[in-house]
Amino acid sequence: MAQKTQIVCDKCSKDIVNPMGCYHPTYALKNYSAKITLWPVGESRSSFGQRIDLCPDCYEKFVNFMEGGAE
Repeated sequence: MAQKTQIVCDKCSKDIVNPMGCYHPTYALKNYSAKITLWPVGESRSSFGQRIDLCPDCYEKFVNFMEGGAE
């Protein structure tokens, strides 16, 4: 039985899959999501930080927010 790896957007909880419906984690992460690494104030940047995966829609909203637009 094949193992299914599910990747979800950390903002909206939607599945992150490529348009062909493939759940292969490498393709879904590299080609159909954005990644943010966040370190809390005072934490060493040599640590791994918190990984945040965003779907394309949430990524666009985040960029708009960072540029001073409304979410």
